[in-house]
Amino acid sequence: MITIDRIKAFFSKNNDRPSGFTDKQGRMLTVAELKMQASESRKKWLSGFGFKMCWYMVKEGELKARGWSLNDFANAIGLEEQRFLSWNEGVSYVYSSRGGSNVFITPALNGWVYVLNFADELDLLDGILESYYAFGSYRVVDYVSWKQVEERQIVRYFQYADGRVYHNIGVQTEQEAELTFIDITGLDNEHACEAMFSQAAFNNPDITNIADEEDVMALCKAWTGQDLLVLDTYPINSVTEQGVSGVLLDR
Repeated sequence: MITIDRIKAFFSKNNDRPSGFTDKQGRMLTVAELKMQASESRKKWLSGFGFKMCWYMVKEGELKARGWSLNDFANAIGLEEQRFLSWNEGVSYVYSSRGGSNVFITPALNGWVYVLNFADELDLLDGILESYYAFGSYRVVDYVSWKQVEERQIVRYFQYADGRVYHNIGVQTEQEAELTFIDITGLDNEHACEAMFSQAAFNNPDITNIADEEDVMALCKAWTGQDLLVLDTYPINSVTEQGVSGVLLDR
């Protein structure tokens, strides 16, 4: 099976070199032909996200209860330079920024609206909505974060990066426990980090002392029921509406 990751491994300045992949007739494809095939394939499926990304999840019903359109939501967040973009255009728009200023609000999918950006504090929706979930990961600095807010109260908020715990608020949730995350309930940031890096934690095969990006995706699925790992298996016409992009100029 030809996957995007395998294709990328063969990208080269010399587009005429053999790619190592063959077509259905057994003919060897050049790198240029493989790039074109990958580009055509992307047009057929939704773009996935979740790795090296921060995202918020809001029930579509919460926006409807407020009588908010996606534009109203974007205005509440404070987005400037708003534009309507398709799902795939919006995902690409955020991934291209890497600085936290670009934001994309997706059209609803399976009853959820996603807000994508790179602001690692996961505070973009504070004071705007009653309830939401938020997640983030960036493997370069081992950044992982997750947050659950209900009725404007933080139920759970954890953030870790580069050997430090930055937030450890709330009691470990049932889902975190089921995923074998280490229980650091009640510990301040320094002591939470010490517990994660303790010899006892490293020697215990029954706990995950330091979560990674895969664990964040697993918790997202456990908390919300949505598996982001299968987004790119959805046909492009699964979402026909457009989302709203914009920029946070004060960040």
